[in-house]
Amino acid sequence: MDTLLSLIDNKIFIATVTIFMGIIITFITQKWINKRSIFAYTVFHNLIGVSTEDPTYGSVKVTWNNDPVPHLFLSTISLTNSSSNDFESVIVRVHTTNTKLLTENCMLEGMTRKVDFSDDFDEKIKVPNGGAPSINQIELYECQREYQIPIINRGQKINFQYLNAALSNEQPTIQIEILHKG
Repeated sequence: MDTLLSLIDNKIFIATVTIFMGIIITFITQKWINKRSIFAYTVFHNLIGVSTEDPTYGSVKVTWNNDPVPHLFLSTISLTNSSSNDFESVIVRVHTTNTKLLTENCMLEGMTRKVDFSDDFDEKIKVPNGGAPSINQIELYECQREYQIPIINRGQKINFQYLNAALSNEQPTIQIEILHKG
């Protein structure tokens, strides 16, 4: 009993135990934090034009490639790696059910290189030379995109911009999903 009391009174012993416990707690906390992968995203829709036929004020026609569209939006999705990890080869799928995705621009913030489609998606929409896209390819391209992000570092942001034609009077719904372990 006296040995235990003398150890507790020993300042070097208390400092050693405190340091050892701090190392264990730090190690466990870092393992838990690094296990969490958090990607956050925001979507902003900017209405560019609305087609309308008004008997008093006249006719407004919005077109894309000479095809009339009822509502034209520029939608921006910002995806941020909010975790404390860097990731490689992340597959990001963007999809919608109530608008047609017309054109896109996808860039890693602070980089000059454009992000490419995933190999799988690129193969699905590939049109042979001199051929025309199939109906399935057009439908897939209008409602979904899939990208392979080579590297996304912690805190880094990816901006996806889509010119899109809403199919109803409502604002488009564009969603994003990450296909990556963790």
